[in-house]
Amino acid sequence: MGSMGTISNIITSDFGNWFAGLVDGEGCFLIHTNCQHKKVYYYPRFAIHMRLDDIEMLRSIQNTLGVGGIYIQRYSDRNPMVTYQVDSVKNCKVIVAIFDKYFLRSKKRREYEIWRLSVLENTRNERIYRELKELKPYNEPSETIITAPVRDEDIVRAL
Repeated sequence: MGSMGTISNIITSDFGNWFAGLVDGEGCFLIHTNCQHKKVYYYPRFAIHMRLDDIEMLRSIQNTLGVGGIYIQRYSDRNPMVTYQVDSVKNCKVIVAIFDKYFLRSKKRREYEIWRLSVLENTRNERIYRELKELKPYNEPSETIITAPVRDEDIVRAL
């Protein structure tokens, strides 16, 4: 597996749509930085971070896609977590093939579009890294307090 042209034809539409929904909520499109010999290198990375009791779901994703690794993080002050992670341009192209066919529907779509450029163009530059980083302020802790239930018209007004 692992080829951009074939993976989206191998997975079922049920899996593709389910996976897109999962990633809309839990996925992360990253550009990893690595400094070597006073030069900065940028590499695409895709990850899904879940509670450890979801490890079988992540293993199923790994087996279905044929790329990526499973990593367990143990903490002294909280429950262990598990991450499904895809590195390398070649393996990230598998993720691109899926989301080019099964669209993300949340604001994560814009992150994906920028990340996709770094994968397809094999671009490992600071411009794409900074552009992606600018889209993620909502991932940082917020002090917003919601005091009333959110209504549909509130969501529409906010858009």
